[in-house]
Amino acid sequence: MKYAVLIDFDYAKANLDDIFLEISKYGDTPIRYLIGDFITKPQMDLISILQKYAINPIQTLNYGKNRDISFAVEGMKILYEKPYIDGFVVISSNNELLPLLRQFRLMGKDVIGFGKRDISDSYKASCNKFIYIDNIYKKNNVSESLINNENKTKNNSKPKRQKITKKSKPRVKKVNVRRDEIEDKIDL
Repeated sequence: MKYAVLIDFDYAKANLDDIFLEISKYGDTPIRYLIGDFITKPQMDLISILQKYAINPIQTLNYGKNRDISFAVEGMKILYEKPYIDGFVVISSNNELLPLLRQFRLMGKDVIGFGKRDISDSYKASCNKFIYIDNIYKKNNVSESLINNENKTKNNSKPKRQKITKKSKPRVKKVNVRRDEIEDKIDL
């Protein structure tokens, strides 16, 4: 499945490594937009975030509801101009996006929401699947800390890489087949 990812700029500070790891379980994300005001709320590592995740920034000045409207406009453009997109991943806890989420669902698109625990039940119900961001952090941080503890207890050294030798390589048997033998087997 192919998803378009729409990220509220307020969540760009979140650990996107964990979020994109979770998103990868559901499918490919050829479209990735970060929507927000990058000028009045500058973030030092914004360029590295955009480059690392191949995200396209969409600048919206914070005048009233501009960001919400930009979010809706970009979502609707994708909905109608990119028919190959099967669904949307929306990373936000903004209840004003409810009509947009409902429109995605009305048009038969899958909607996966990521947000905070204080989000409304309406928002969660507008998504096919809703994932609490703090659950992702806890799950990934616990597993990383367990791995780190295991590595420390083994002689306090880094895990060793396995060397590939001739003996450890999988054996591959070469098969010689002539083209005319194959063509005889297949009716062309």
